[in-house]
Amino acid sequence: MSANLAAAGIPTRVWDMMPAAVEAAVEKGCIAAEDAAGAVAGADLIVTSLPRSVDVEALADTLIEANALQPDAVWLDCTSGVPDVTQRIYAKLADVDVHFLDCGVAGGPAGAEAGTLAAMVGGDAEALATVRCPASATRAQAG
Repeated sequence: MSANLAAAGIPTRVWDMMPAAVEAAVEKGCIAAEDAAGAVAGADLIVTSLPRSVDVEALADTLIEANALQPDAVWLDCTSGVPDVTQRIYAKLADVDVHFLDCGVAGGPAGAEAGTLAAMVGGDAEALATVRCPASATRAQAG
């Protein structure tokens, strides 16, 4: 996903616990950050896709404690989440003026590579409206 954002001309900083994932993203035009705080420094859009909701919550806690999040930033989480944990994350981020969007994706690794993922986003409509999508993206709203 990060490589497709970079290819669309969106400056994309990446960090991962697995150095090989960062190296692969850098080879495709992303910028490596030294740590998670460096990846989100000054960012108005944060995109995460982690193994579990508790991993996203731990990251949010770390970034909140480090005061690393920019107020009014939008956090778009593509993790296959657990609803009660997602709601906790939403509340924690709201306390520091960060907008959290829950973004389920369909299409798997092949869809991510090809840039053809389908995204189903839940959260504040005004926050979603600020998310800059690549020109090739198709956007539909339900509800």
